[in-house]
Amino acid sequence: MRVLFVQPRQELRPYIESFWVCESATGIALTDRSLAVPNGCSKLIIPYENSLFGISEESTGVSHEHGLYFVGNRIKATLIHSSARKTGFIGIEFSPNGAFPLFGIPMQETVADKIFDSEVLFGRWGRETRENCSS
Repeated sequence: MRVLFVQPRQELRPYIESFWVCESATGIALTDRSLAVPNGCSKLIIPYENSLFGISEESTGVSHEHGLYFVGNRIKATLIHSSARKTGFIGIEFSPNGAFPLFGIPMQETVADKIFDSEVLFGRWGRETRENCSS
């Protein structure tokens, strides 16, 4: 797996901790033990090639290819994997208080160790953004 971190521009740093791109020619095997651990930062996840699967103690979730997903403040680690084919996704990690000014959603409403589809959480904006990213 190749991971590339991109430092946000200075004016975005109060809101965004980092941007990252993860790519693998063969996917992410469940045996790789790839974990998303709680760090107090919410994230937007954009799987552009292949879907991602997450398993935590109480739940499972799927982030479908060409989707746009919001991950709130996690309480427990989540095991991430994909099918055995080319996989790529982008992550935007917000600072601990950075998502609220952008989305207006109190972060305590997203602490559930689950992934929120952008259309469900953000309504029309989420749907239009996902559709524009897919085109």
